[in-house]
Amino acid sequence: MRKSYINEKVSITHCVPTILQMVIKEAQDRDASFNGLKMIIGGSRLTEGLARLAMSQGIEVYTGYGMSETAPLISLTEFSLNEPEMSDDEDIARRCMTGKPVLMVDAQVWGTDNKSVDTGKEHTGELVLRAPWLTQSYLKNEDAGKELWDNGYMHTQDIAYIRPDGYIGITDRLKDVIKSGGEWISSLEIETILSLHPAVADVSVIGVRDAQWGERPLALIVLKPDAQSTSVDDIKAIAEKAVERGMIPKYGVPSQFKFVDDLPKTSVGKHDKKAMRKTYADQTEV
Repeated sequence: MRKSYINEKVSITHCVPTILQMVIKEAQDRDASFNGLKMIIGGSRLTEGLARLAMSQGIEVYTGYGMSETAPLISLTEFSLNEPEMSDDEDIARRCMTGKPVLMVDAQVWGTDNKSVDTGKEHTGELVLRAPWLTQSYLKNEDAGKELWDNGYMHTQDIAYIRPDGYIGITDRLKDVIKSGGEWISSLEIETILSLHPAVADVSVIGVRDAQWGERPLALIVLKPDAQSTSVDDIKAIAEKAVERGMIPKYGVPSQFKFVDDLPKTSVGKHDKKAMRKTYADQTEV
């Protein structure tokens, strides 16, 4: 891996988080670093834990956003020679957001009334787009095309917010958001927090049925090989600290944690939450 990297003088590449995890593991096994290799992460969310690990291995990670219907790029992390100073935590947070819209992209967040909402993390809704290169419809499925472009903007099915500085933050997929007691819980936010625990190699959070609340979060955790003695309470503690700091509400702490050997992935390396929900549909115990 490193020999190829050096011989070919690779300076920039892109991949999904799953591939990044594999690259980092291989580099650690070989005691290698990447000396500033730039890597654009897309396909699924880059967690802060994985971003910190990548940076420690000399990989300059940052995020791009798009989908098949956007062909594909919509937004990208922005860097400037004149940008204000920021702390390491602020820099990592920026790298893990969805970036700023690229040239000629009109990105808005709409509420349930199909109207644009204000900026700020407290104003979430569906991310909708307009740009010259977006898919107009689907082959032999005109109805799906009409739904895609309802009210003149392309609907992404992603729940998001837009900061005052223009950065987009994806908080979940409409189909993956956890609805608990009438409140929405972002599975991606909980995953990011749990990923910061040093024992966690990979994590996915899904909603499972609950008699009282409708749905509650279940956290599926893959531990690092040298951290097999880690307990559920150890992992839960980091979520509880996030509650104390006001990062997530108390009801956002998963009710259940389960250690697994691996997480199912789609053909492109994303977490297959549909498969997870099917497997753990009747999960009722911690």
